[in-house]
Amino acid sequence: YVGALRVSSNDADEGVIDIPYTFHVLPLGPQLNVNPNPITATVISGQTGGASAIVKNVGDQTLGWSVTVDPPASWLGVAPTSGILLIDGTVTLNLTLNAGALAPGVYDANLRFESNDSDDPVQHVPVQLTVTPAGPAIELDPTSFDVALLAGTTVTRALTLSNGGDDVLDWSTSESPSAPWLAVAPASGSLPAGNMATLDVVFDGDLAAGTYTTTLVFASNDPLSPSVSVPIRLDVVASAPDVTVLPSSFALTLAPTQSVVRVLTIQNAGNAPLNWTLAEVPGVGWLSLSSGTGSVAPGDAAEVFVTIDAAGLSLGQYATVLRLQSNDPDQPSLDVTVDLEVVAGPPTTIYLPAFRH
Repeated sequence: YVGALRVSSNDADEGVIDIPYTFHVLPLGPQLNVNPNPITATVISGQTGGASAIVKNVGDQTLGWSVTVDPPASWLGVAPTSGILLIDGTVTLNLTLNAGALAPGVYDANLRFESNDSDDPVQHVPVQLTVTPAGPAIELDPTSFDVALLAGTTVTRALTLSNGGDDVLDWSTSESPSAPWLAVAPASGSLPAGNMATLDVVFDGDLAAGTYTTTLVFASNDPLSPSVSVPIRLDVVASAPDVTVLPSSFALTLAPTQSVVRVLTIQNAGNAPLNWTLAEVPGVGWLSLSSGTGSVAPGDAAEVFVTIDAAGLSLGQYATVLRLQSNDPDQPSLDVTVDLEVVAGPPTTIYLPAFRH
């Protein structure tokens, strides 16, 4: 680019002076950018973790790059180790952090990037790994509750507490905010490494109809998750059906020529009509239902005839599930297992008429 700077003055001899200029605009060229920078991660002693970073070409020409661990660190791996990026191109760098042989502590290394970035052809990105003691590790199942309940009734749900670590887990529970309609038993305890316990979560529906919420908080000595929250929602309804299915399972043994009919009873102990559907999961050819849908009045019951036919089946074991779905807010889905074993039947005796020579 060329031009001139004009200077005007009251100089009688040179009232106007032009000063020429020339400047050159060079291309930005390829430019390497790594994010995040630095890279930090935490891994439990004896385990392997991971981290990632984005390598981007923020320049205006194609970027060629490579990366190594500098100085070498046995606990740090990186992939890919080289590449070419067009303008605005990106690639994800995956880091493997192996704390299998590391004692608890802080470990540092660098990723050394070499590229055709003319401004910064060699860049170092620090990597810091914090290795924590293994200790206990809390695990919860389920991680939330959403319960509907008829006013004046109670229901108990199971919560499985597991310790996936290598030390004793000390834990306790509390509600935030306090919820007198919720109780957990036991509410605290200690769990050896590798063990699990089942807690009873009791919902008391002695409340006015409405929606109630709280959070069940587990506090423990898990170094990575010292506090775990389990969201709780309780919907109390003034009227609702209450389904019961009898029996809860079928187990039959038949010969290939036999078939039987069994009765499945669907009861409604609630104070509102029960609307239901029934189907096999998965569908099978050897089972049929007299009805797949219906409605049961409060205090009443319905019967479904279940036909199991072994005709044409090879010897062996067969299974399916009868899944009942309904508008019961507490138990919207119930499964009835059906197990069939087909065995060889008694020998058939054939009587032939006598022939006279």
